[in-house]
Amino acid sequence: MSEKKYKVVITDADENFFEPEKEVLEPLGVDLQIFDVKSADELYELAPDADIILTTYVKFDREAMQKFKNLKLISRHGAGYDNIDVRAATELGIIVCNIPEYGRDQVADHAMTLLLTLIRRVRELDELVRNGGWFDYVRERWSIPCMQEMTLGVIGTGKIGSKVVKKAQPFFARILVYDPYIPGRVFKALDKVEAVDFETLLRESDAITIHTPLTREGESEYPTYHMINDEAFEKMKDGVIIVNTARGPVIDTDALVRALESGKVSAAGLDVHETEPLPEDHPIRKFKNVILTPHAAWYTNYSIYDMKRKWAENAARFIKGEELQNVVNPEVLEKIKR
Repeated sequence: MSEKKYKVVITDADENFFEPEKEVLEPLGVDLQIFDVKSADELYELAPDADIILTTYVKFDREAMQKFKNLKLISRHGAGYDNIDVRAATELGIIVCNIPEYGRDQVADHAMTLLLTLIRRVRELDELVRNGGWFDYVRERWSIPCMQEMTLGVIGTGKIGSKVVKKAQPFFARILVYDPYIPGRVFKALDKVEAVDFETLLRESDAITIHTPLTREGESEYPTYHMINDEAFEKMKDGVIIVNTARGPVIDTDALVRALESGKVSAAGLDVHETEPLPEDHPIRKFKNVILTPHAAWYTNYSIYDMKRKWAENAARFIKGEELQNVVNPEVLEKIKR
């Protein structure tokens, strides 16, 4: 292990539970500093000499990272890292790590919960009873589909999407999957599951659940920013149900509002949003057939502790000169001198 005393900084510290990080890092003699900051500029004012940054939401673009002359590693709290300019980090010799394995089952369970709640119209049935209504009203006026006759579309079949596919098999007649990075043969052995292209999934699915990373033009061969837009909604079945537990900007929210208003989308469940926290005056709030949750699909009492240890362990491995895990930009490793 290096004799250098590393300065490790935690951002977004709007809570008071950092025992997992302290357990991992304090025995290494680091200078651990914790700040409730929401921007890289704020952080620079407080810790311009940071060697390692553990962050959740703070945006690190090229200009921000260039200011931190000692910065060698950014460890992201979670699987996504769309708040970090990875290409710039690579060029600047900064390692970016994430935690792709966290909360897989929890997010998949949350997606399934939203799907089942929306399809069975549980929220509306509950409101009906609380307002004095009963089953005769449902029978006369409502349509509730039979899940065993429905086709589910799963966009993105990585760590979480693949779990959704397996959890959904007992419920749906057919499951269509789209992921340009995963060969279709992976799904051939799974009952009722078929790999298709994006257009086919949009046309034939009764419900669609999204599990892709967020990528933009120039970042990926298949960018996902606003991949669900007006054009995509136009191709979907009338009355389709949409669930998103991936990243908010994968859906063009303005387009979703229009699709809800027209009836093209009959219901939606959103754990992630284009702007977080969701603004109080956001038009998506007005729809009773939309369930909104606060980017909490990953959360359980255990998952928060586990994830806090893991992002600290990314830093600890670097300090001890050990092989790093979950490096987003492995090509940068040869440039680093610890």
